[in-house]
Amino acid sequence: MFKLYIFDEVNQDYIYQTNTITDQLKNYKNQLEEYEKKLNSDQINPDLIRQELMLGNEIDANISYKALRNDIKVVYDSNKDMPGMKESKTSVRINTDNTGDLTGNVIEITYSNLSKSTYKGRKISKIVATYSDVIRDKQAPRNVQLRIMSNPFKGFWYWNTFEVKVDYKYYDENNNLINFDNDASSWITIGSLNAGNARQEGASLLSAGKAYGFKDSSVTVHDGNTLYSDKANGFHTIIGGDWRDTTAIDQSQYPWGTDYWDTGLDNRHAYYGAGIFKISGSNLDITYRTTRANNLPKGYTDWGIWATISTTIPKSNSGIVIPKISYHLDSELLCTLFYILFIFKLYFLIL
Repeated sequence: MFKLYIFDEVNQDYIYQTNTITDQLKNYKNQLEEYEKKLNSDQINPDLIRQELMLGNEIDANISYKALRNDIKVVYDSNKDMPGMKESKTSVRINTDNTGDLTGNVIEITYSNLSKSTYKGRKISKIVATYSDVIRDKQAPRNVQLRIMSNPFKGFWYWNTFEVKVDYKYYDENNNLINFDNDASSWITIGSLNAGNARQEGASLLSAGKAYGFKDSSVTVHDGNTLYSDKANGFHTIIGGDWRDTTAIDQSQYPWGTDYWDTGLDNRHAYYGAGIFKISGSNLDITYRTTRANNLPKGYTDWGIWATISTTIPKSNSGIVIPKISYHLDSELLCTLFYILFIFKLYFLIL
């Protein structure tokens, strides 16, 4: 009888824990289904994205260049005076005396000595980025200018520019061009898309793939594969107002309060100024764009834009928590059970 009691107690504990885990998983699934119902066809739940492309912070990366136009001046610049330079060895700065657009291919950049980037476990050892079609803003006070960090994780700066195209190609450690599979495993986050104070930042995916927005983000999908915010979302702006408005306020009021969202993709509100590209194929082709309001105010100075891409996926604002599944075995109960079984076995051996 005691043996049966022990078995029954173990069995009851097992049933209880199994039911608890089943209920947790069912509740989690139901919450996800309800959240998914609220998404439109251009939105995705970032918490469910499977990411197998990792572009790391390549502090030790080297950079080299090949000028593709005769009317540009290219120099290496190791001055640590700008965001992105503290974790970069150096940068490539491009200037020109051309007062118009730099159409066609402008410069080819090669990043090498990479150690923190992978695709499906394969090391990415080199990135080749071709910059092209640098279009000057019609109201810009100076000629276009670029500054490209040696650390690809830190992106580049562009000045006096409406848009610039960048075509990225990734190579493995055997110098083979990497082809990203069409299996929803490669994603590029476009974050920090500010709008307000007479400027609107955006990005378009030109290569194979699809753009998505996030629920309750200010950034939405336009014209198929272009991401930007229709309304002001930036610091010291009237949130939800006209992005062309240059009225500055002391404290922006966001849907969640006053905490600023644009401090990195690990910020719990980073989704608010971000979108994402699902990519495939042998290249990643992006147009970075900054649209400015007509008739800018006298003394307008906001002509420099920092552009980056990332494989970090921001968290959603769903509030759904992945259940922590745990299962425990009552060691004391099991020891008692094994002891009883041992006594029974010994008893029958003696008999």
